[in-house]
Amino acid sequence: MSLSRSASALRRAPLASCIAVLWLSAPIGASATTWIVNSCSDANSGDFGTRTGTLRFAVGNAFSGDSVDMSGLACSSISLLTGAVGVPQDDLKVFGPGTDELVLSGGNVNQIFYHSGVGTLSLYGMSIANGYTKDSASIARGGCIESVGNLSLYKVNVNGCSAHSVTGKARGGALYAHDLRLRYSALTSNVSDGGSDGSAQAGGAYVTGDFYGRHSTVSYNTSTNGAATDKGFCGGMRLLGQVDIQEMTVAGNHARGNVGGLCIASGDPYATNASISNSTISGNSASGFWGGIYADAGKLQVSNSTIAFNHATLAQSDGSVFSPGLSLVARFSSISMTLESSLLTDNTFGPALASENDLSTETSSHAVVFYAGSSNNLVRASVVPNLPPDTKGAAFCALLGPLRDNGGSTPTHALMSHSPAIDQGSNSLALKEDQRGVVFFDVAPYLYPRESNGQADIGAYEVNQADIVFNSAFDGCTPLP
Repeated sequence: MSLSRSASALRRAPLASCIAVLWLSAPIGASATTWIVNSCSDANSGDFGTRTGTLRFAVGNAFSGDSVDMSGLACSSISLLTGAVGVPQDDLKVFGPGTDELVLSGGNVNQIFYHSGVGTLSLYGMSIANGYTKDSASIARGGCIESVGNLSLYKVNVNGCSAHSVTGKARGGALYAHDLRLRYSALTSNVSDGGSDGSAQAGGAYVTGDFYGRHSTVSYNTSTNGAATDKGFCGGMRLLGQVDIQEMTVAGNHARGNVGGLCIASGDPYATNASISNSTISGNSASGFWGGIYADAGKLQVSNSTIAFNHATLAQSDGSVFSPGLSLVARFSSISMTLESSLLTDNTFGPALASENDLSTETSSHAVVFYAGSSNNLVRASVVPNLPPDTKGAAFCALLGPLRDNGGSTPTHALMSHSPAIDQGSNSLALKEDQRGVVFFDVAPYLYPRESNGQADIGAYEVNQADIVFNSAFDGCTPLP
């Protein structure tokens, strides 16, 4: 990896320079005020004249459109043990010094932020950990952050959070929001817990509106229920509106029920568009159906992405076969599908991991229509009868490396030497780099060009022809019957 930029290098980039780029498109109004946090106390105290004090003081006294700046704090953590920090403003920006420099902790007893405004709470440069919210009989929302409005995270890591209900519902182990934007952020090891007799959804994030994700990781989150094995859903995220995912990894999430990785499902599927590009969906699992992605949307586009090694214990119900990789479920309307230059392999079902199914459709009298732009894919095992005619199938083993840091800000599966995916893809989106590219920092000549030999590879990872990774260690293919 001599030419690779590691995730740690990205974290070392000056936060101020990153924020400056964002401000170019969304400048703070002339009347906005900055409140300075100069104390690591959990108290509500400060000085109005100098606009300095604790985090609770600064947030509690700011007006909508103001900013709260924690970048100068001498401490590395603030323990919020007297309840969530209430954010009544419609719009508020909160700046930290960086994910490795400051942790806001709920001590496993309190939620961190409760945003009751209808605008956007924007957080920059911090870690948020060990938040907890509980509602015994109703709905527990957002173990670390709950927003009535919208939530935007930039260089924010959220981990170890939990939303817990006993007989009601748990929604969003880490986050609950209307619209959610994730950029250079991570949701890791969070839990949505339905308790003894409740239901749980979205160990990572529950989003009732639109989702926009870039260069972020959603990993090892869990939806669970203590008494039943079928009431945990959408281990990674539940996305109910428009979906735009680029350069993301969703990996290792689990549902003690159905859908280990992503639920892309709207109450109004006719109006829902979803796009996944330059991304990796890997190693998610469910004790029921659908290990990787469950998608019920009016339009779905999957481009230059890798969907691999997801697993579900169950695969068949009422004669329908549900893929543990990507499952298109056209229950309410037809799905218009574009599948381009994407790699689907080693998505397995059954207790022995012996059976593979990478792509399926369950139509309930509605159709799944592949657009003409669908081409250049490797789908090793599928029950879909109308795949694009140039699809590489059962005879092709993708030769993927393990999921790891191959450079960039998110983990990827490298293509090993002699992989049939090399130079067999396409790039109709005119992507400059593969999943590892970091848009705000990379310039030509790119470290991770999307076309390194005149043509794109299939999947999220592009092999640099000058630096082939040989087959010394790779995840093979499940033997097909």
